[in-house]
Amino acid sequence: VYFQGLLVHASHQALLNQNPTLAELRVLNRGTLRRLGPVYLVAGLAYYLFLALGMMPMLSLFPDLMGSSNSRMSDELALRFLGVYALMMVTVGVVSLVSGIVLVKTIYINQVGTVEALGWTAAVKRAWALTKGSFWRTAGYLIVMSLAVGAVQQAVGIVVEVGFFAFLSPSFMVSDLASLVTSGGLWLMYGVMYGLMA
Repeated sequence: VYFQGLLVHASHQALLNQNPTLAELRVLNRGTLRRLGPVYLVAGLAYYLFLALGMMPMLSLFPDLMGSSNSRMSDELALRFLGVYALMMVTVGVVSLVSGIVLVKTIYINQVGTVEALGWTAAVKRAWALTKGSFWRTAGYLIVMSLAVGAVQQAVGIVVEVGFFAFLSPSFMVSDLASLVTSGGLWLMYGVMYGLMA
């Protein structure tokens, strides 16, 4: 959260044609962790709660699957397994759709909480209000940016794997560096989008 705040401040200052030093960015970034930390905590807990709830039906079948003495699964157990699997897939689909909507509606939460120095509840409300009336445009930008970043990461990964395979060097470090740079680019794009929306 702290380093994301630094990136948000840097991109925001760049949009204002200012070139702050790292010390100035650190001063601007004071309180970001305190303001936005609870958002990440709540989001992380919600993620693991949904994950646990989604796995519960499958885990309930585990004793039956392990306790089956036959080498072949009974028809009843196979039907229960398929039913639970279908229920899990529907649940994953619904949770993915809802979380995608929430992601688009709150994409500017870091910018709002960092630049406008709002508390986490006010930041959520403000971020939600920023995308009002522009949900599909914001979603489209996010999809295009994600596809572009994914393509760059894959291209760099392929080049690194082919180029470094002959030397047997740790090519994963170069791929991780490319991922770090492209994710930083995503944060900068979010900052530009926020600058246009605010």
